[in-house]
Amino acid sequence: MGYVAIKISKTAFSAQIVKIVRKYTDISISDIKKRINNQEFIMSCDHIDDEMIKQIINLYRELRKEDIPCLLYENDRETTCKYLENLIQWNKEIEEEIERENEREVNEFEEN
Repeated sequence: MGYVAIKISKTAFSAQIVKIVRKYTDISISDIKKRINNQEFIMSCDHIDDEMIKQIINLYRELRKEDIPCLLYENDRETTCKYLENLIQWNKEIEEEIERENEREVNEFEEN
């Protein structure tokens, strides 16, 4: 399965970074620092978890608003908020299509 993630670029560790990151995840301060220093993802989720993708987008925007350099990833590629927003929309459309297909199958079954 694919994933979506955010990484904070190696930067001067600050209380501001901790304050923002802790709004979105409960990882410890030392773990946040370690992940930044080791260039590991701060937060990640499955590419079909729309609510977590929204949280990652919000974290990214809040960090960027404070001029904290960070990057979004979809699998191993850098990506953008726009791409992730489109991914959420695409996931919604697939879900709706599956629902319509299931309803059609149930209706066909009931008719027979």
